[in-house]
Amino acid sequence: MPAIRLGDKPPLRPENWSVTVSVPDGADIADSGLLLAMARDAAPPGYYAVAAVPLSPETIRLHLWPAEWLSVAMTFDPDAGLATGLRPQLLAPIDADDLERYFDDDDYVGQEKLDGRRLLVEVGAAGAGVRGMTRRGRVTPMPVAVADWARRLGQDFQGGLLVDGELVGDTLVAFDMLAFEGVSLRDTGYCSRLVLLETVVGRDAVRPIRLIETAGGTDAKRALVARLRNESKEGVVFKHVSARWRPVRDQADEQDVYVQFSF
Repeated sequence: MPAIRLGDKPPLRPENWSVTVSVPDGADIADSGLLLAMARDAAPPGYYAVAAVPLSPETIRLHLWPAEWLSVAMTFDPDAGLATGLRPQLLAPIDADDLERYFDDDDYVGQEKLDGRRLLVEVGAAGAGVRGMTRRGRVTPMPVAVADWARRLGQDFQGGLLVDGELVGDTLVAFDMLAFEGVSLRDTGYCSRLVLLETVVGRDAVRPIRLIETAGGTDAKRALVARLRNESKEGVVFKHVSARWRPVRDQADEQDVYVQFSF
């Protein structure tokens, strides 16, 4: 297999960190168990193969994550790295000098800007399965516990769900609901989406997921920012309560913004 210098720093997008390896003579790449074993055996020291994609009867592509990124058990998804066509909504940066405006405007709520990896979790309709997606809209592995939680939700909501959040360690911090029971919520105001998300997340007594803390009102937003600064967190996000969901970043209608703290 191609040489990998372990001193190299992996790129920020783990779904693009991959190598191509040869399949041993006589091996059947249609055998998922054999494919998984090959992927694990072929991964170089210090890395885990989180997916193996057949390119031909003779070669497979391994998608690798550094071992330190995988402190929890992850799903093995043969579609990892494939584009889904879905692009998450991104935030627009603002200057810290603008904080007062968002403190005083009751049309905005405040949330922590999380320091994790973006993860959208799609629960397919009628038991169609679950999959995770990155901020670039590509299929990605997710913690097994999160996948199991999503499958349980699929039993209650047969029409399917699409939850947006940030993976922090082995916990999915959910902050948006983009589809519910097969109905798109993209044109529904953010406050309504958040209320529905809270209802869904609260159904499961044991869950590797939590709802993001949301502050409304001037005093609560000030207190949230003061605490986040005191705890050396990454920043704060302000979202308009009526904002519709739009993919990527809508420069003409920036209603979801963030401040990056400097320490």
